[in-house]
Amino acid sequence: MIINRQANKQDMAAVTAVWLAAFPDDTAEDCARFLALAPLDTCFVAEVDGAVVSMLFSIPATIGGKPFQYIYGAATHPAYRSRGLFASLLQLALETAKCDGYAGSFLHPAEPSLIAYYARFGYRPWTYCRRECGRAAGESALNPIAPTAYGKRRVLPQNAVVWPQWLLQYAAECGGAFETSEALLLCEKREDVLYIKEQFGTVNAAAVCAALGAVRYERVTESESGEVYTCVLPFSDTVLAPPYIGPVFD
Repeated sequence: MIINRQANKQDMAAVTAVWLAAFPDDTAEDCARFLALAPLDTCFVAEVDGAVVSMLFSIPATIGGKPFQYIYGAATHPAYRSRGLFASLLQLALETAKCDGYAGSFLHPAEPSLIAYYARFGYRPWTYCRRECGRAAGESALNPIAPTAYGKRRVLPQNAVVWPQWLLQYAAECGGAFETSEALLLCEKREDVLYIKEQFGTVNAAAVCAALGAVRYERVTESESGEVYTCVLPFSDTVLAPPYIGPVFD
């Protein structure tokens, strides 16, 4: 029997198992950090014969004063893929968001091949980005910022996505938030690579990379074309202008 539903506290061990099986680059600490902050009602699960094998998180965000759903952590345990389980779970999350009065749903495809998959549900490319890569060089004076304060320090453009504070705290806890004399930035270091996930002001990426002990850096910035950054599914015929997304929690 297959059951799609919202998760409860008793599901968290199984959700963790699905997470770690589907996202091998993440650690148990990464998963535990997110689950400790995410409200329980954001999690949807699919169970097969009583076992939770697929999941997603439906995270509320606001764009232009309207509520939107952000799909995050979409995953099915490898042993249960190619059975249509996630498709039916996503449909439940979308129908729930529509009933709750959301204006639309958006997500960050984990890889380009998933753009076509999500198009089956009506998602279409919405925002684009370019990736800049380089190597550490120079020096930079960095001051750390508390994860709980990072979201309050951001200076957003008018068309920005407003994320819940707990999600911004999670992003800052995964790496670190810092300030220089000219900028505020959010980073995450994985092995010898520093990912600059958001910045406000002028940032010398190579110097920041060196200051944080990384060898290489990667920085994502918005673009009018190129690599698809997010896809959107409007719940009406309204034309949705691309917003400033900020950090995507991938």
